[in-house]
Amino acid sequence: RARRWQARRVLILADGDPVDSIPAAEKEVAALTEAWRSLGLFVERVDWQSGPASALLHRARAVLPLLAWTYSETPAHTANFCELLRSLADGGAGPRLDLRATAWHAHKKYLLEMAARGLGTVPTALLAKGAAGAELRSAVRRLDAGRSAGEEGRRSYVFKPAVGSGGEGVDLYTLGEEGGEAAVLSRAREGDLLLQPFLGGVRRHGELCF
Repeated sequence: RARRWQARRVLILADGDPVDSIPAAEKEVAALTEAWRSLGLFVERVDWQSGPASALLHRARAVLPLLAWTYSETPAHTANFCELLRSLADGGAGPRLDLRATAWHAHKKYLLEMAARGLGTVPTALLAKGAAGAELRSAVRRLDAGRSAGEEGRRSYVFKPAVGSGGEGVDLYTLGEEGGEAAVLSRAREGDLLLQPFLGGVRRHGELCF
């Protein structure tokens, strides 16, 4: 009987501090929780930093890291979060592939790994923490090499933290703009960055984010 009860339990990993929550995500998860409970599932929300993975494993069959936004706050948070997900997957929690995939794409260098395997991705360059101006200019040349000379927005680039969530830290860098290179390099002192071409059509049509 206890095993059947455990198999019906869904654990939602979340941040302990409600200040860090994202209202739209909270609303979506609340709707999911109501639907799951209507099916007879036990749904519990737990601070993902509340204890070791072994303790969490005994409390749910399905583990969903839907509201754990603070994983990106520090390198230690990211490492602990990814280790937690791998430990849960290794211990039998499900969905196992989703837990492993979330740990894998916590750092957005996964885009480079996908491109290296021939999969279609947004052209991306990685600036390692502490990158200098020469490395930034080299990254720009690599991105420009794959674009036509007349393409709109060719000289503008999005830069963002390689580990981040909620759209925080996403900014625009335009070649030749006063202070632009210094702004990118200043952010690179804080951690790895991704650099991607900016598509001018976003200004007119907006952008969908999934």
